[in-house]
Amino acid sequence: MPYLLGHREEGRRLTRISCATKLVEMKNVTVTVDEDVALWARVYAARHGTSVSRLLGELLQERMLEEQGYEAAMQQYLSVAPRVLSASGRYPIRDEIHERGSTRSYD
Repeated sequence: MPYLLGHREEGRRLTRISCATKLVEMKNVTVTVDEDVALWARVYAARHGTSVSRLLGELLQERMLEEQGYEAAMQQYLSVAPRVLSASGRYPIRDEIHERGSTRSYD
């Protein structure tokens, strides 16, 4: 049976994403905002040809992806063992830290 936008199956709401017929399970949530914020959100969504629900969903998804990216970067950073910078009593210069020789020419 082909799924339609907003089709309900056994209490779940499925939404078609793009023409590729990718189905994702959607969850309804209730959000409470000030009246001014709600009015602004409706006008903003209308100007951008979307709904307040989709606007909030996209905003939250962006934040989720940003946080996941930050967490992945932090895990990668923390997975590298620290190294001693000043074993010889002097701090290394930038090229030494980044394993760069003096092969660059600055004409």
